[in-house]
Amino acid sequence: MEETNNSAPSDNTTVIPQLTSESIAYLHKAAKWGKFISLLGFIMTSLMIVAGILMSFVLNSVHINEMAPLNSPFSAKILSIFYVS
Repeated sequence: MEETNNSAPSDNTTVIPQLTSESIAYLHKAAKWGKFISLLGFIMTSLMIVAGILMSFVLNSVHINEMAPLNSPFSAKILSIFYVS
């Protein structure tokens, strides 16, 4: 069998990337946007939970007063729990 000899030197040293001042500025901007978007996510999640709780009360009042026929086999509580989860 023939031996193959690679002429390229094998470097086992690892290269550590360096952060420049420009890349640090971009990371700070990205961090601010990430915090803003996470805050919006928490606000939207809480609004959806409140809407699910209110949906339970509204569907119960519509069902009791029979203002509109609900042809759903599920109760209002089950629908609101499904919506919140």
